[in-house]
This record gives sequence, C-alpha cells and structure tokens, in this order.
Amino acid sequence: MTTDLAAARSVIAREIGPDAAEFTPAEEKNFVAEAALISMGGMLLHAFFKGMVEETAKSFGKKVGEVTGESLGALVGGFFKGFGKRGSAVGDEALEASRSEAQSAVTHAGLTREQIAQISQAVAAAMATVMTHQIDADPAVTKRVVEKVKSEGLKVIAAKEPLS
Repeated sequence: MTTDLAAARSVIAREIGPDAAEFTPAEEKNFVAEAALISMGGMLLHAFFKGMVEETAKSFGKKVGEVTGESLGALVGGFFKGFGKRGSAVGDEALEASRSEAQSAVTHAGLTREQIAQISQAVAAAMATVMTHQIDADPAVTKRVVEKVKSEGLKVIAAKEPLS
C-alpha cells in the first residue's frame, strides 16, 4: 500500500477517534482500539473510492452533478452493513485496488476539477446519509468525518496535486 494511502487512512482514523462510539455496535461502544479506528478509516476510504468509480461512470456522458441517488446510496450502503464489526476490515490490497480504480476512472473520464468536486460531493452526501440512517450515527459527527474522508480521498486519487 502506498504511503499516501496509509497516511490518509490514519488521518481519517484520528478524525473518527473522539466519536468512535458513533460508528460501532452498541455492545462494543466502551472500547475502540487504534487498530479498529484505522480499520474504520480504511473502510470509509474504500467506500468513497468505490462511490467515485460508480458515480464517475454514471456521470460520464450525462450532466455531471445529476445525482444518481438510489443506486449510489445502495452501493455505499453495502459497505456499511458490517461497519464497526469484527471481520469487516478492508485489506491493504483491496484498498489499494479501489484507490487505483477511482484514480483511473477520474483520469480516463477527462473530468474537470469542478466535475470531480461535484461527483465527490454526491458520494460524500450518499455516505453521510447511509451512515446516519444505517449506523444511526450523529449527523453532525458523520458530516465532519465524511468531509475528512472526501478531502483525504481526493488527495490520494489526485494525479499530481489535490483535486479539491
């Protein structure tokens, strides 16, 4: 896994840290180890990258920024069914593959920075909605964490400089 991807996962883990209980099952809210936070950071990045691929593919050839809503929400929601539970971690290879796939999708679509920003915002909004409803996390905490995921995710998939 590339260093920038590991760093992004750690930054997201630190953002989750104080509010980790918002994203863990009720029976595990008392203690969340650093490794679990890093795992959550990886899961969130993975969901963001997969969402970017899906939304880029759907937006290519139609008006960018027209949110696909249901399908994007279903895609992101699938990643959160086991969020915070043992065995739900995304491995380094899968995370690297999803980063590479997102980077390739954005590069090959030839989107402008503005279009990439619109797509990433649609993905972030879908993630926040799913996390708030499926995990029952506090909306304000979720928004803050998802914004960090978006900014770190865009840094990682940027070819030479941040896209945001």
